[in-house]
Amino acid sequence: EVPSEPFRVTLQATLRNRTFLLFLLAVALVTETHQTVTVFLNQLQYTRCGLDSRTIGVVFFLATALGLLGACSSAVTRRMGAVPALMLFCGLAALSCGVLSVAEFALPSVLGIFTLRTANTLFQPLQWKIQNQEIRTENRATALSIHAMLLDCAAIGTNLIFGALSDWNLSAAFLFGCCSCALSLFFILLWHKRTGTQQE
Repeated sequence: EVPSEPFRVTLQATLRNRTFLLFLLAVALVTETHQTVTVFLNQLQYTRCGLDSRTIGVVFFLATALGLLGACSSAVTRRMGAVPALMLFCGLAALSCGVLSVAEFALPSVLGIFTLRTANTLFQPLQWKIQNQEIRTENRATALSIHAMLLDCAAIGTNLIFGALSDWNLSAAFLFGCCSCALSLFFILLWHKRTGTQQE
């Protein structure tokens, strides 16, 4: 039986792969933007637009139901290709946050949240597939745990910024989300250029 690779070795190998770290950072930015906006900031936005608690509950239920669209991710990826699909999902996430940053009425706010929710729902299965494909060690569980740890570290920073901005100005928080998702798109392009990956 081949001995398992020590945690330290797996961690060092992951940290040395700076190109893949760009991909992980892109994942962190989209994921945390979605989490913060659709769980916390959305209610502030709905209230700002004059929605009552009952309507907010209905909208929240519909947004949650959009999570079922994750099953469509592979079909979209096969049709477009992995990298164009990643670019589309990141672009939609950035666009939705941009709309939310200027929206003063309920309809564009709800559509912005729904778009962000859909983009992230389709994004997650694809990014998990790519994470698994990038693993170059027998310790797959350890490698994935390291990926999760790095994502959590990035999340700490984004959450602090989101929190500070939302306390100051809600539109500024959404604008930060827009910039974060746009930056994730840039990181995806840079990762693709450096790897020349032909993900399918």
